[in-house]
Amino acid sequence: MKNITQNRTRSTRRNAGFSLLELMLAIALFLVVGGAVLLLFVQAMPTYNSQQNLAGLSISLQNAVSQLQQDVVNAGTGYYSGSNIPSWPVGVAIINQSDTTACASGSNYSYTAGCYDTLNIIMPDPNTPAEHLGTSGGTINTNTSSSFVLYTPGFTAAQLTALAADYKSGDELLLVSSSGLLMTTITLTSAGSVSGGAVTLNYNETSSTGTNTTTTDPLGITTHSTTVDNGSAVFGVTYGNSDWIFRLQPITYSVSLTTASNPTLQRTQSGTANNIAQEIIGFRIGAALWNDAHNTDTQTYNYQASSYGTGYDFTIVRSLRVSIIGRTTPGSYGVYSPNSFDGGPYQVLGAAVVINPRNLSMADN
Repeated sequence: MKNITQNRTRSTRRNAGFSLLELMLAIALFLVVGGAVLLLFVQAMPTYNSQQNLAGLSISLQNAVSQLQQDVVNAGTGYYSGSNIPSWPVGVAIINQSDTTACASGSNYSYTAGCYDTLNIIMPDPNTPAEHLGTSGGTINTNTSSSFVLYTPGFTAAQLTALAADYKSGDELLLVSSSGLLMTTITLTSAGSVSGGAVTLNYNETSSTGTNTTTTDPLGITTHSTTVDNGSAVFGVTYGNSDWIFRLQPITYSVSLTTASNPTLQRTQSGTANNIAQEIIGFRIGAALWNDAHNTDTQTYNYQASSYGTGYDFTIVRSLRVSIIGRTTPGSYGVYSPNSFDGGPYQVLGAAVVINPRNLSMADN
């Protein structure tokens, strides 16, 4: 009987579970181990997030470069059946900012317009046919007249209305001589209108040499010298019935400073701006020129058009080098050490690409 009682006592103790002391020791051990794991996790999070943020920035820049390459390679394409122009005269127009002006605003980690160039990729609107001057318009002088009519023989009233609707106030048109040697641009001051059985277009007059201001030529095609390095004229003001009129639909790459602390690279076409990359702190366009008397080294990419006597004359631009610098969001993931680029609390990554527009060549042959 005694043995049976002792066995029951031992069995009861085994089934009773942990004692209070054992439970407290287990909890204490769990807290120590769990705290160590949590500390390691917390310490690793900034590094992980930093890597993820930098990877995201890298992907964003690569996507921007790919989009730029695709657009610039096609710069100047715009063949129209029957347009007897020896070669498309314009591929790109570059607007450089001064390289002597500080562009960072200081300790608030925002940037100003001086950090960013503008790239205009010039292409005609594929949905608006190339046109000629109307017979009733005869020859026009863009310096002394402010309107002309399009050549529309045999058009019905509905066709005239549809053609007039293609031309809107603010549109920039490129006028090119049939030889392709002279050109100018005009900016419409009102939408196209139908009058007297023809479509009439009203525009801002050019200068007497066919150049324009940045206000009347926002694409920067005709805002530089009137001659190229060989002394020949590149712009003109007199155009006739055999010359060509193109409605332009450019693609513009520029940086929006709507939020100064978050500069955004945008691609704008047909008035619609799409964000390509965030947190862009540098966007510069360099050009290599062919047969430029002011720069005999055609392989050097210069990022300041003012160093050339003719500015960036698009007739001698043969290759572009596009440089983009982006940053991770300042202080969004842990505390970054000051970077070596501008000392800000974020990581910086750059990308650069050399692009040859399809209608141009480095050797001009």
